[in-house]
Amino acid sequence: MLESSVNTNFISEKVAKIRFCPEEYSEVSSFVTGSYDLPKNSIKFWRMDRNDMVDEEQDYVPKSKATLPLNADVTGLEFLDFNNFGVTTSDGNFALVYINRDKDENNLKENIKHENLHRFNCTGLSAFDEDVVTVGEDGVWHLLATNQQRVIRSNKNADSCGISTVCFVNRKELITGNSLGVLKIFDTLQATDKPQHTLQVSCEDEKRCNRVMCLTFHPTQQFQLLAGTEEGSLTIFDLRKPDTPASYLSAHSTPINEIGFHRTDPSKLFTAAENGELWMWTQNMQPVLGMNEASTEAPWLNGERAKSDINVTALLESRCRMAINSFDTFRNKVIASGDMEAVYLIDQVY
Repeated sequence: MLESSVNTNFISEKVAKIRFCPEEYSEVSSFVTGSYDLPKNSIKFWRMDRNDMVDEEQDYVPKSKATLPLNADVTGLEFLDFNNFGVTTSDGNFALVYINRDKDENNLKENIKHENLHRFNCTGLSAFDEDVVTVGEDGVWHLLATNQQRVIRSNKNADSCGISTVCFVNRKELITGNSLGVLKIFDTLQATDKPQHTLQVSCEDEKRCNRVMCLTFHPTQQFQLLAGTEEGSLTIFDLRKPDTPASYLSAHSTPINEIGFHRTDPSKLFTAAENGELWMWTQNMQPVLGMNEASTEAPWLNGERAKSDINVTALLESRCRMAINSFDTFRNKVIASGDMEAVYLIDQVY
């Protein structure tokens, strides 16, 4: 098996979100970033050009090709399709940005903008086809239909405290996580503002709250919900019987900033942490002696036994304890960035 390689390129700005630009057939060659904690923040479009310098350790060098200035920190960034992605910012705004693939430079255009959606910080978004849901520290979520350029549903009574993250369950249901460790599942087609279900993430110290930092669903088994938390642990729920967590796994020693499965390989999960770690969790495809077939199909639901079903690989070690805030995957590549003001391109990830 080939050993993965890491190309590190410094870009002189802190990155809150990073995403590969989707490609259907060709190899990925571009990505977008959203900055934060700068006097003037921005969305940038980058191309990965071959390094002309004789340096075997740096095969690719990212070159900024387009910049879209912003007045606030980027808090969320998700692609809706090949050419459009949604962005949320700390001033409560949402924008839909279009990439003109026919142009090599200056190819970003803000097509839709909803200003002051949230009274306070808009903390993130989730996308499902053309629909987008945004959440904020005001305890509100808004459902937007980008193809209609309007807000189609708002729940101003969703939570009594700040909502830190959100994820679509399916087209009509969404789940929110808050600063107290509470998850709420809402049916957007119901007239009521009340959630269908309320869940609580686990915590090593049962007397303290464990903020929900990020959420993801298993790509092929949508009943498996994974929550990354402030204490650095993972809480996993089986939504077929959601009353109590199915598993609780100790992971990082600092908050998990982002969590997500590989886009085409559901046996791989990635977590990025505040201390600069980026981990890959790989499901053991060979059943362990004495383990039934169901446990190998859904190892995340096996409680403490899940640790023996999953291998953990550190793709990035803690560097100066500065956060990795975001990552993305494409085939055998992983891209990541954060507070080190650098972009890490990790190749040969299997």
